[in-house]
Amino acid sequence: MVPSAWSNGHSDWKYIWSINREFGTRRLKTYPHYTYWKLKIEYAYLRGIRDIQILNYIDYDKHLAIEEMEKRIGWRNYGGKHYESIYTRFYQGYLLPIKFGYDKRRSHLSCLINSGHLTRDQALAELQRPPLDEEQAKEDCAFVQKKLGLSEEEFQTILHTPPRRFQDYPSYDKSQREDLLWRLALKAMMTARSIGRATGLLAT
Repeated sequence: MVPSAWSNGHSDWKYIWSINREFGTRRLKTYPHYTYWKLKIEYAYLRGIRDIQILNYIDYDKHLAIEEMEKRIGWRNYGGKHYESIYTRFYQGYLLPIKFGYDKRRSHLSCLINSGHLTRDQALAELQRPPLDEEQAKEDCAFVQKKLGLSEEEFQTILHTPPRRFQDYPSYDKSQREDLLWRLALKAMMTARSIGRATGLLAT
């Protein structure tokens, strides 16, 4: 239920690398990642690794899951989806709505409506409340400024500069060249495999 414009690039190494090249101060030597070719050729084709969204195959009920976690492991609600750390709470509850106009609660609540676990009126009532209360937002902003070494002026400049989008930077997602090369390489491999099986060089 998340619009594609709201969630892009978190695993696109070309995008991440280009952002770091433009704005970063050090190389991403130990940053976990995979390239387009590793994902499409090695993982998907050679190893046959598939990405399976497990929650799409079970009868998942958010409210029952919360009750179970509270009862079994003493879990405490931290106030919102992805509010499990200060930075993710700041990012999703403050930065995205203020700078980009994205309130991800809309998509999260839409999922609950579609699964029958929430009514539309309940969702609309939830959206009447701000993602973060004023005091929490101030604390989180101060924490992030300190961690990133930003002055208040620098922080406000970043916050109010017109936003740039995922499409403004190089990425595998929008690279037609990588996609064309991948399709040609896959076609060549499939042809070679078919020929090998036809001639008895490969096991069926």
